[in-house]
Amino acid sequence: MKAWLLRHNIPFAANVTKKALFNTFVTPLQKKKYNIYAVKKLAKEHGSIILRLPPYHCGFNPIELVWGWMKKALRDRLSGDDKLSVVMSATSVTLNTLPQTVIRSFLDHVWKTETCYASLNG
Repeated sequence: MKAWLLRHNIPFAANVTKKALFNTFVTPLQKKKYNIYAVKKLAKEHGSIILRLPPYHCGFNPIELVWGWMKKALRDRLSGDDKLSVVMSATSVTLNTLPQTVIRSFLDHVWKTETCYASLNG
């Protein structure tokens, strides 16, 4: 903390403890005042919105739909064989057989979901 304060020319007592520095410089900050997303503000100024996505949500992340498709296809293809070499080979073959129409449907699904949620973001 002291090194950062020195680099930014912020004065403090030489014999001050880390706890005292924390209480002096960090504790008084009002979190909500500094919890503004600059990108969100910039986007709003240009007529756009930032839609924060929940992680691993298949409605917003097309890769989750791909993983779901892959897992089902692999279950059907492997029939219980779990040898690493067989699984790796089947994964490569299965991924290469993922139809473009299915990929397009995943992207369309995400677009519709995003559009629906964005309209709620008044």
